[in-house]
Amino acid sequence: MTDDDKRFKQPRPVTEAQLLASLPQPAGPHVQGNGPTDEVRLSAVVYKNPRSRRSLSVWHVQRRLNERGYPTAGEITGYFGDGTREALRVFQLASHLPGDGLPTAESLTLLFGADENVTLHTDL
Repeated sequence: MTDDDKRFKQPRPVTEAQLLASLPQPAGPHVQGNGPTDEVRLSAVVYKNPRSRRSLSVWHVQRRLNERGYPTAGEITGYFGDGTREALRVFQLASHLPGDGLPTAESLTLLFGADENVTLHTDL
C-alpha cells in the first residue's frame, strides 16, 4: 500500500440512526439556532414580510401560540401571515390586550412568559 492509498479510508456503511446521532443536536426541544436559547426580536416579527423571508422569531411566535392553545393556520413556517395574525389577535383578546393581531412588546412578553427556549428582545 502506498502513501497515497493511506490518505483515503474505505467507506463503511452506517445506518440512518447512526447518521442522525452524529448530527449536531439542538440544546432544547424548541431551540433552532446554535446557542442554548434563540433570540426572539420584536423587530423581526413582521406581518406579511415584503421580502418573503422566513424568520426564526416568527417561527417561535407560531410555536408558542400553538403550545398555548391558539393554533395558527397551517404549519409552523416562520412566515407571519393571516393565520398567525388571527391566532395572535385571539391571544391578545384573551389576555385583555387590544386585539389587532400585530405583535407588541406587551403581547410577546405575555406570550413567551416562562419559555426557556428564547431570549426576548422587545426593543425596536
